[in-house]
Amino acid sequence: MSRQRLNRMAVVLAGLALASGCATKSAEPVESSAVAVPAGPRVTAMFKDARVEMVVASLTAQTGARIQMGQGVVGKRVSLMAQEMPLELALATMAESAGLTVTPRGEGVYLLTGAGVATPAEGTPVPESEESARERRIRQHEERIRQIIEENRERQRQEAEATQP
Repeated sequence: MSRQRLNRMAVVLAGLALASGCATKSAEPVESSAVAVPAGPRVTAMFKDARVEMVVASLTAQTGARIQMGQGVVGKRVSLMAQEMPLELALATMAESAGLTVTPRGEGVYLLTGAGVATPAEGTPVPESEESARERRIRQHEERIRQIIEENRERQRQEAEATQP
């Protein structure tokens, strides 16, 4: 088994132990070659053999992270069991379940790619999947609706102030 795979498994096991409360803090430092559990937003999800788009939508809704789906991802089936698990660990666990690769692309931005698909260099734009484009348009429409509602509220407030003696 490769060292990278062993490290990933150590991260997954550490995350599961922390999430389940099995791991406790020791009074004495313990030397370990395991990777530290990532900090950041935490997610709770239970998916078994679900479409990756559904899981990504759930993780995005919980954290606000931008999770882009590259080539070879849309339509894949993944599994994820996470309770208050760090987002990066949840993404790694999900990716592992379907043979996908997850690459951090900046603060709160992640790229999922299929097995055998080259990961674009940092800064290279990633073609947006149809599902991601649809989600982006929905978010834009929701934001515009919020703006219109706020403008209407402000107009009503001003009209109410103008009509008061």
